[in-house]
Amino acid sequence: TVQACALDWTKYERDIAASQCSFPDTCDTLLGTDILFAPELVDPLLQTASFLAHHPATVWYLCVQIRCPTSHERFLNRAPDFGFRVDDITNGVADWGKALECFLYRITYGGSPSVEALKDTK
Repeated sequence: TVQACALDWTKYERDIAASQCSFPDTCDTLLGTDILFAPELVDPLLQTASFLAHHPATVWYLCVQIRCPTSHERFLNRAPDFGFRVDDITNGVADWGKALECFLYRITYGGSPSVEALKDTK
């Protein structure tokens, strides 16, 4: 079953509790595009994704055109702190990526977020 629901990354627990969507214990696949644009929202995004994708089988695909280099760099640097492995699969999948200055990432969950990562988002 495919479901789409709005989530405020800074209030995801509230939004999930109030949602008409049924959220499973974990998601199989997460999709995102053009969501790295504000450095202050990178950690809330990673915290929300960690909450939704806490199973090793979960795969997250993220298409990014670098609009804010600081956000992009912060995402790549902070993702491992939240238990994520980020692989750039642009060249193997999307010929249009380089022409449009886009990157396609395959992100997998490798383990529990660090205590520091959780503290930094609260």
